[in-house]
Amino acid sequence: MKKIGIINASISTVIAHLEHSDMLTVADAGLPIPDSVQRIDLALKPGVPGFLETLEVVLTEMFVEKAYVSEDILTKSPHIYDGIRKLLGDTPIETLPHLDFKRFIWFYKSNHSHR
Repeated sequence: MKKIGIINASISTVIAHLEHSDMLTVADAGLPIPDSVQRIDLALKPGVPGFLETLEVVLTEMFVEKAYVSEDILTKSPHIYDGIRKLLGDTPIETLPHLDFKRFIWFYKSNHSHR
């Protein structure tokens, strides 16, 4: 049995198979994603586990080259953006209009779902 790091087998496996320029999306339940993409639902109840808590654990095992967020986070959840910024340190973060963010995720995931 795994003792340290991410003990969720699905997340650990996905991270172990990431290659240069691959993308992993951490999002709440409202983000639409293609059916062809692997989805790992961690929800126990609304808000549990929390977004920042989940991101913090994922980052213990993953190197991030660049992050993308919806610009809505700047006004709707600035504390979450501040937490992301703190967790990512010097990693570049690009903000996209919300609709463009959803399209970007959809396009990327639809065209890179072979893994």
